[in-house]
Amino acid sequence: MNLFNRFLVILMALVGIAFWLAAVFVVWALPGEVVVALRDSAAFIRGNVLLFQGLMSAFGVSSILVLILILVGEFSAQEPAVVRIAQVSGGVAAISVEAIAQRVKADLEQIPQVRLARPRIRNRRSAIDVMVELRTDPETHLPSKANEVCQAVRHTVEERLGVQLKDVRVQIQPDTHSRPMAAQPARAGEGAAPGEILVPGALRAPQPPAEPQEPTSTARP
Repeated sequence: MNLFNRFLVILMALVGIAFWLAAVFVVWALPGEVVVALRDSAAFIRGNVLLFQGLMSAFGVSSILVLILILVGEFSAQEPAVVRIAQVSGGVAAISVEAIAQRVKADLEQIPQVRLARPRIRNRRSAIDVMVELRTDPETHLPSKANEVCQAVRHTVEERLGVQLKDVRVQIQPDTHSRPMAAQPARAGEGAAPGEILVPGALRAPQPPAEPQEPTSTARP
């Protein structure tokens, strides 16, 4: 129904453009003839009111029917687009385009240096096209990463899902903001005095207090 609605809208737009272009051209190219034709038409309508009413009613009813068809097609429940699975014998199986996009997204976001993947599926008659928008780390090598992504898409679509793949397009946008670095724990020995080794988790053994020394007595002569 969506295809039929699109056809009707395009047809009405083309007819409207052609009609108004022709009307504007005739008005500016033949103004005298247009005035005479309008005057004759008015006289004809006054003499044939029933015919004029019939023509206007037919035009109005046909226009209303076309608009009703468009509204019914827009508000009616649409079945999800599905793609036939080729690797099935003894029957027919299909998978939705939305399920394919979700599977491709999940597999691509498992690739290192890929932060975000947004796949879009275009359904062909016997195959699909996959267009992927990627957001990667700033230090990513783009040619090798694009090759890796294309191979991953083909593996997911053709081998895991059994759907024929026609074309893969990858659009990569490196992220200019690097990921925040996690706070690293202080290493053993940092902040210690020179020559002193600190062991994490260990406690210093308390030193026993020094014994007081008795003052030496001096012998009297």
